[in-house]
Amino acid sequence: MKLLILQFVILGLATAAFADDYPYFSITTNQAIEIKQKLDAYEINASKLLDKNGYATANDMGISGIFETNRSAQEEQSRELIGYYLGHTNDVSLKAKLLISYCCIGFGLYSNSIDFTKQYLNIYSNDFRAWNMLGTTYLILKSPDKAIDAYTNSVRLGYKMGYIALAGAAINDDKWDIVQSVIPQLTDLKKVKNLSPDDKHGLVAILLSYAVRTDRKDMFVENFNELDVKDMISSWDDLKQIITYGFKQFKGADIDKIRQEIESASPINSTNNVSGSSN
Repeated sequence: MKLLILQFVILGLATAAFADDYPYFSITTNQAIEIKQKLDAYEINASKLLDKNGYATANDMGISGIFETNRSAQEEQSRELIGYYLGHTNDVSLKAKLLISYCCIGFGLYSNSIDFTKQYLNIYSNDFRAWNMLGTTYLILKSPDKAIDAYTNSVRLGYKMGYIALAGAAINDDKWDIVQSVIPQLTDLKKVKNLSPDDKHGLVAILLSYAVRTDRKDMFVENFNELDVKDMISSWDDLKQIITYGFKQFKGADIDKIRQEIESASPINSTNNVSGSSN
């Protein structure tokens, strides 16, 4: 009974929070029919992604083949999903709320996302996807302690990629002991094939930061050498500060070689010169 009351209170708060943007999320009758059909199909997919104990079997939202997965179409479809929820609140299942929570993040509706995810976790507490989503939302809201707790649950439940987010949140909260504790897992992640560019850059940025923090020149050089300098240019703004600190802290021919690689790569050479030469 307490759980039902809690869900009712959360639901009321979530609906109220949408009120100001209701016109933007309104959808047509035909759109509502289409979304309902897709949500029915999604319910089947979502069920397949949980085992009998509620553990997620893959890092997958179950939208493939049902909802749009290309970025250009996701915003409109996310808008329609939120609009469907607003007009058919009682018809939206708990599993579907995890998907709607994901949509809310894209529109900056963070409190709604947290509410929906918590409702979901009240029943499916073994789903690492929900914990990871909750951690991301808290991190966006600059609540690193809560993000760390959520990410800790996601990795405890088997989500290995969650170690990148956990370490990132720990650095954000200056909790280097947590970063140190997951260095073995982060190192293992470097062996993962087909790591996305974002995950790879995030992983290397964390390891470079830790190397600078602990005065590990060998670790700094090793992890930098695993980067493709041309590929690195796309995320240079995120990596520049870390690498510049490394150049100021570490000296030697191997560091000079790294600096020369960067300074010879366009457009970094002309617009983002790095300093700290050992000469």
